[in-house]
Amino acid sequence: MKTTLLILLLLLVPLVIAQPVTLTSESTDATIEIEKISKGNVVISELNNPAIYEFRINNPGPDDTFQIYSLVSVSMSPKGKFVLPRGNSTIEVYAYPAEELRKNPGFLSFEYQLKGNEKGIFKDTLLINVVPIDELIEVSSHPFHPNDTEAIVQITNTKSTNIEDLKIKLESKLFETETEIDLAPLEQKNISVQINRDISKLVAGPYEIKAKINLQDETITEYGTLNYLEKEGTMVDRQTEGFIVRKTIIRKTNVGNTPVTAEVELKKDVLSRLLTLNSPMPDKTERSGLSSTYTWQKTISPSETFTISSTTNYTIPAIIIAIIVAIALALKFYSFSPLVINKKTSLVKTKGGEFALKINLHIRANSDIHNIVLSDTLPRMTNLYESFGKKPDKISDDKRRISWEIPYLRAGESRIISYIVFSKLNITGRFELPSAAASFKKDNETMHSFSNRAFHISEMRE
Repeated sequence: MKTTLLILLLLLVPLVIAQPVTLTSESTDATIEIEKISKGNVVISELNNPAIYEFRINNPGPDDTFQIYSLVSVSMSPKGKFVLPRGNSTIEVYAYPAEELRKNPGFLSFEYQLKGNEKGIFKDTLLINVVPIDELIEVSSHPFHPNDTEAIVQITNTKSTNIEDLKIKLESKLFETETEIDLAPLEQKNISVQINRDISKLVAGPYEIKAKINLQDETITEYGTLNYLEKEGTMVDRQTEGFIVRKTIIRKTNVGNTPVTAEVELKKDVLSRLLTLNSPMPDKTERSGLSSTYTWQKTISPSETFTISSTTNYTIPAIIIAIIVAIALALKFYSFSPLVINKKTSLVKTKGGEFALKINLHIRANSDIHNIVLSDTLPRMTNLYESFGKKPDKISDDKRRISWEIPYLRAGESRIISYIVFSKLNITGRFELPSAAASFKKDNETMHSFSNRAFHISEMRE
């Protein structure tokens, strides 16, 4: 609905602009009548092309010298002064909006003024449509038959603006060429392209056309489709989308003028066959080794389309593979890390009912290491209970960071270091503890290791 309204608006704009307007001078009773004819009211936001209008002016009074200008950031042409004789005359008016106005695509209405030496100032408005350059050109083509020696590529100017010196480089699996053209507003031009590539092994179906377009040092890339028809006049469209859930849709359309029998074949291996749903059901299924071939056949009339849909759902295998990979990575980490730290928590009952947690740091060496410094950070709102476990070798000044020094650990040797933190606050909910860290030396190289982030969930206490 929105697209239809926009198209109607674009069609109505030239009609509105073409209506005659009678202008009256602010300083005198003089009048002139102007009919504004759009000859391209579209301005490209990245370029400095003008909107072009033809002014058909009826001056009922004597000859006068005029100049045209705008008080906003729009430069007007013709520049300087020009004479409007008595009666009817025609001039071409160019409007160049400044860069800051071109940054916002859409319709731009602005006021311009005609100032006469004798008749005073006349005011009116003009309408400009600012569009980005990538909406300017469309690329399409005629269907290509196997016996054709040339392909017809259509270049369409989708906007009401003049395009000059448009350089185009066209590429596809059938051809490659360069050309230069001009396009009038809303004009479509056909470019005949000689087939200069070997197409003997190409199968019927849609092929992409890549058009590299250069206009006034601005370069964009547009894409079109070239349909390579089967000899019987059947057009094939095959689309595959999705990764985990992979859906393939094959459409065969009879673009000839006689009924044809369309046949579609689809092969699946032993795994994908078990995970695939076909719509409609195939007319024939043949198994060979670990693969299966599905065949559909249907007689289609001219312009009729035969559609096959095949959906393969790899969700369950993907989940299994992800679990295997995660386990493998975890095993690899624990197998090859010289020092593994595992952090666990448990709730401690206190006589006064304070919140207290026992924290166990289990460290295990997978290699011979020495000069080990194991550090941990106390969570906020908690204090260290120093009368339990091995007292830390070092406590930071703010008493938030504690550490223990271990001279060495042999491969396979492990230690457990425990400490208790407490808080007089009634802590409820998820209470997360930061990771513990260790620095150590292995083969005279300083290395680091980190534990998991432990947490404890407390319920509200009365």
